[in-house]
Order: sequence, then structure tokens, then C-alpha cells
Amino acid sequence: MPVYLLALVGGVLSVGFLPRLPPLPWLFLILPLVLVALRFSTFRVILAVALGGAWGVIYGHGILANQLSEDLVSRDVVVSGRVVDLPVSDDRRQRFILNVDTAHFADDIHSDIENFPRNIQLSWYAKEPVAVRSGERWQWQVRLKRPRGFVNPGGFDYQVWLMRRGIGGVGYVRESDFTQRLAPPDSWDIGARRQDLRDWLLMSSDSPQRAVLLALLIGDRSMMDAEQWRQMQLTGVNHLVAISGLHVGFLAVVGFFLGSLVGRCINLVYHPCPAFVPGYLGAMALALIYSALAGFTLPTQRALIMILLVQLVFLWRRSYRISHVFSLALLGVVISDPLAAYDMGFWLSFGAVAVLLFCFAGRTGRQDAASFIAWAKGLIRSQWVIFIGLFLPLGILLNSVSLLAPVANLIAIPLVTTAVVPTLLLAAVVHNVSPALSQLLLYVADYGLRGLDKWLQTLLDIAGTRLNPVISLDGWALVIAIIGVVLLLLPRGIAGRWLGFPALLTALILPIKTPPPLTVTVLDVGQGLAVVVETPDRRLIYDAGPAYSDKFEAGGAIVVPYLRQRGISQVDKLIVSHHDMDHSGGVQGIMKNLAIQEVVAGEPIKAKALLNNHVPIHNCHGYENWQWNQVRFSFLPTAEIFRGASGNANNHSCVLLIEYAGQRILFPGDIEGRVENQLVNHGHLPEALTLVVASHHGSRSSSTSLFVRHARPKFVVYSAGYRSQHGHPHKEVVARYAAQGSRAFNTAEGGALVFSWHEGMLQPVRQQRRYQPRYWFD
Repeated sequence: MPVYLLALVGGVLSVGFLPRLPPLPWLFLILPLVLVALRFSTFRVILAVALGGAWGVIYGHGILANQLSEDLVSRDVVVSGRVVDLPVSDDRRQRFILNVDTAHFADDIHSDIENFPRNIQLSWYAKEPVAVRSGERWQWQVRLKRPRGFVNPGGFDYQVWLMRRGIGGVGYVRESDFTQRLAPPDSWDIGARRQDLRDWLLMSSDSPQRAVLLALLIGDRSMMDAEQWRQMQLTGVNHLVAISGLHVGFLAVVGFFLGSLVGRCINLVYHPCPAFVPGYLGAMALALIYSALAGFTLPTQRALIMILLVQLVFLWRRSYRISHVFSLALLGVVISDPLAAYDMGFWLSFGAVAVLLFCFAGRTGRQDAASFIAWAKGLIRSQWVIFIGLFLPLGILLNSVSLLAPVANLIAIPLVTTAVVPTLLLAAVVHNVSPALSQLLLYVADYGLRGLDKWLQTLLDIAGTRLNPVISLDGWALVIAIIGVVLLLLPRGIAGRWLGFPALLTALILPIKTPPPLTVTVLDVGQGLAVVVETPDRRLIYDAGPAYSDKFEAGGAIVVPYLRQRGISQVDKLIVSHHDMDHSGGVQGIMKNLAIQEVVAGEPIKAKALLNNHVPIHNCHGYENWQWNQVRFSFLPTAEIFRGASGNANNHSCVLLIEYAGQRILFPGDIEGRVENQLVNHGHLPEALTLVVASHHGSRSSSTSLFVRHARPKFVVYSAGYRSQHGHPHKEVVARYAAQGSRAFNTAEGGALVFSWHEGMLQPVRQQRRYQPRYWFD
């Protein structure tokens, strides 16, 4: 049975990696396979894979059909519907999800638009903002585009994240006479109750830990700042602020005991009633309530499915192997969410359960389970086996493992799951009945989190960030690491188990495959620029990408994951061409997560404002040339030029020239046409370049005819946003480079672009959207 279940799971998940979906009529080809499998049992596994794949295909066509039609992009549309989930606000905007009831064009209000997405994500940049609350019904005039994310090696797929939540369009509210609140929330609306609890908690507490309390109560992590999140990541306890299997499962256990107690009371005063029936009902009720408070997020849905299936197995009162129950739960989750493979929590939650089952199922021993010593030993061993069992998944998915996690979680898991969460929920339950008791319980929960914060900070003060190494395993290193992990998880008493330690250590210290002499990666950061340059033993970052908000900037969200995926934790030079936010916005994220040896900037005063450490900072104008291996680097002398140019900060950009084996690569930053022409006229710019990253993202103010004719690059890259509001790259600039025979690439169309040279020869250019295509990519 588990083989067939796992085959179904594999079939469903495999569809998520297809470059395109087969047409739905092709699914009828499975029918002959059904007949063959009925006759020959050896084909049943293949049939299970095919049936799983069929469901994945049907689901895929469904979410594609929910995407905004191309002919509705950037059109003025009037929509009405109910606000779902909790709106997120900052100084600039409110962002929320609207469940759409009706949609029509602003210039034709009498005809509804058919096949409109059922959910859209909107941002409202209002001069005089009106607070939007979950559950309310609104009408707005909006402009939308299709969901689209950045595509980078090792990066987060925002597009699939939106699609899995049923969001088929993203956009913004336009100020118009159509804007109006249509109705308050319904009395039964879960989102409105979550909003009420959010308001209550924010009014009742001004503690630094209230952001964490909010995350634990209703799954709202929007108020958690970068430092809190980083502390939890470094210590490996960040899973505790996600309402998922651990908390939901514990509350299900509490619900079971409370329900069983009710069942026994019924037996005393009424008639015989199996105590386990109220117990199972109590478990499911408490799990459902807590999941509802979290907004029925995908992690809570996973937990509910697992709990429900386990309860059904026990209610049937039949003997099932634990592997059957595990496989059935796995199938239930992927049936409900066929793209679960793109959720890191899916792999880590099922991985943790699988490891615990492998190590503990059938090996409980003869210790008194009620004794504290037995409980403590079980907790310590469970943390050890989870750490070892998830070492590889964390290394592969995050390229980083917190070595502090087993120690940190020894205190954090029992404290948060068995003390803070129940106390916080009880405070929420009684806050209308007894405000004083509610405030006391809230203080107790907050006090527990403050203690946890001190515990985590103490660990970091002792160990620093050294115990959070970057891991990159491939080839034989990965094979050896798998062997090491399996050996360490074997039961005690098996000979050779200790060999897991040297095997794992060997895998970690094996040298990574030597990189090419020169690799240039232009990352997909939207409207901005971030380039990583690699030689065999040195690393350079040119510009850090934009900061889109206080919570999201390209440095920490895009550049750092890419480098970690490459096994890189140290960068020799960070060059910040100038202080414009689309080039410098990600500096802080890079500085916090990577060891930077030196910063070189076109405007060092602005760069210093973003840094809070002792890394040396130098001005790029007048900076000496340098060489790494066979690669030479130099800044073109523009200092004397931009003094005569406009005062625009763009002309302060560091213009970097890279030379290797007759190849010339130019990063001109955002310099404008006057400076470009003077570079040519002063003889500073070489002719016939190999690669140019277009000045100012392909703006019309740059890439003059003189500059383009002189440079005549074989390749030109436009680092611009998808459907850029600035119109980058401008069609005149595109035409100029095309006239010189330059092959053009755009990060908005191809994703991250990788140019790699080996023995002086350029290898085929890799466009990430085409290198790893997915069926939802445009």
C-alpha cells in the first residue's frame, strides 16, 4: 500500500516541474493503462504515478485559468468583493487580498468581465488612507497585471506562492469616484474575528515581543522586524513562529484530553459513551479553531489533514502500520496542494515526522514514560535525530544549517508550544469576559517570550554566527553526506554507526568543483541592478539591487540566497555604483548576512549611512586597478567628467571595466549620455566590448548613438522591471544596440543571466527562466 500511495504522491508533485502542461484530452491516454494494470499487477505502480500526474495536470490547468487575461493587463477595471486575510499597512500603502464578486470595465459598467480571477492582491496608495479591515466589502477602480516573480538560482518563487493561494492578479487601487465601502464584515466572518484579535493584542501590549505574540496567535508575522527574524533563523527556532503542525498538533492533544474528560463525565451522569469519541471531536475542534485563527494557511491545512487522517484511522479501530498512515497523510496534503513541493515547510515538516518515525516507532523501550528523566531523554534525543535528519534538507533548501538549533530548541519548543501558546490563547478567549485575567495571562505569555529572547541572545553572544555555516553539497559530497546521515540515524547497537560522523565531516570539507575563470551573473531584481562576478577564488558584487519596502530588499532576499546556493559566505568587494535606492537598497541585507571584506562606492557618504560595522569603505573614483587570477579590474576615470556634467547622482556612478583573455565587460551604472560621450571622446572607453550592462537600465537619457557605436558589444543586458513604469528599456536604445548587431537580454524576460568563460571562450548564456522553465512562466 505505501508504494502505491507514494507513487501517487510522486506523480502529483512531478507535474510541478514540467515546462508546459499537456492538454487535458491527453489524460484519456491513461484509460488503456488502467486496463493493462488490471491484468498485470506490475503496471499498477506506473498507473498510480499516471493517476497522480493526471490530478497535477488538472490542478495546473485550473490555476492557469484563474490567471488574469492578457487583454485585461493595465486596463481600468472596477471590482467589488470581500477583503480576505489581514491587510498589511506601512507608511506608503495598504496591501490586501480581495475575493472578487463582480468586475467590469470602468468605461462600461453594465457588462461583467467573464473569467476574472477569483482573488486579486491590491495595494492602495491613498493620500488620506481609510483603514481597510478584513471581512469588509469594498468597490475600487484598479489596474492589474498577471502575477510574476523574480527568477534566480536559489531564489524564492513568488509567482507560485501567489498561485497556490488562488491569487490570479496583482495591482493597485486608482483614486476614483468608484471607491466605496459597500458593507461591514458578516458576523460569522473569520477574517473579521482575526482582525478583532489583532486590534485587541496591539492595544493590550506594547512589549517588543508583541510581534511574536501576534504571529503565534493569528499567524500574522507582518510586524516582526528583520532583527527578530534573523535571531530566530541563526538559532534555528524560526519554525516556532509559524502556526503549523507542532502547535496545531499539541492543541489537538489538549483537545483530545479535554474531550475525553467530557466523555467520562457523560458516562457518570447519562449513559455509556466511548470516551475516545468526544476526545477525537475535541481534538479536531481545537485544531480547527486554532487553524481558523491562523487564516487556514497552507501549513495549518497540512496539519489538519494529518490530524484528521490519524483520527479516522483510530476511529475505524483497525490495525494499520504507521508507514501507511504517514503515506496516506502525505497523499492527502499533495492532493489538496499539488504544488506543495515549492513550500519548504512541506519538506521539513514531513521530513521531521519521517525521521521521528524511523528512529522511535517500535523502539519505545521499557522506561517509565511518566518519569521526568524519560521525558527529558526523549526530548533531547528527538532534537538530535531531527537535527541530523533535517541536516541535508536544510543544507539543500537553505544552504545553511544552524548548529545551535538542537540546543536552542530544547528550551524553545516546550516553552513556546506547551506554555506560551496555550496561555496566549486563553488570554484571547477571556479578554471580553475578564480583562484583568486576560491582561495577566498576556503578561505571562510575554514574559515567556522575553525569557526565550534572552536565551537565544545568550547563545548568539557565546557562539556568534560561526555556528551557522553555509553548506553546498553536490556530486560525491552529497552521496557521502547521505550515507553519513543514514548511519547516524541507525538504532543504537548497530556496528559502524559511529562512522556517520567522519562521513558527514568528509562531505562538508570536500572541495567544491573549481569554478570557471570568470563568471558574471546579472540577477533578476526587477527595476534595479545586482551583478555577481566570480573568479576561482574571489567574489565581487556590483550593486545590491533595490529596496521595495522595509520588509523586502533585493540584497537579503535575492543576492544572499544566490551566493549561499553557490556555497559562498564571503565577498571580497561590494561595489555600490551610487546611492540611488534601486542600486543601493539591498546593501544592508548583504552586510548582515555575508562577510564583506571591502566596500567601494561612488558616493561613500551615502553608503556609510547604510552600514553599521567596521568594513573599510573607499571611493571608486581614483581607485587603483587590481587583478584576480587572470582577470583585471579597473574603474574608468569619470571623476573629472561628472564635475562638468549635471548634478544628477547618476553621473557619480562607478564605471567598472573587467578584462579577461581579450574579453571586455562594462558595468556603467546609471551614467547619462553626456558622461558616456565624454568617456568616448577622452579615449577612456575601449572599442568592441564583449558585454555591456546597459546604462540606467536602457533609459533614453543614456546609451547615446556615439557610445553604442563605439562600444559595439556582442551582448547587451537590460536589468529592468517587468512592464517597467519607466518604460525601460526604451525602444530607441534597443534599436541602437540592435543596429550594431548586439544580442540583447532582459532580466524581466529571461530571469537571471549567467555569462561564463572557460579557457577564454564564452559558454552558452544561461537564462534562468529558460534553463529551469515551469509551466506558469510567461
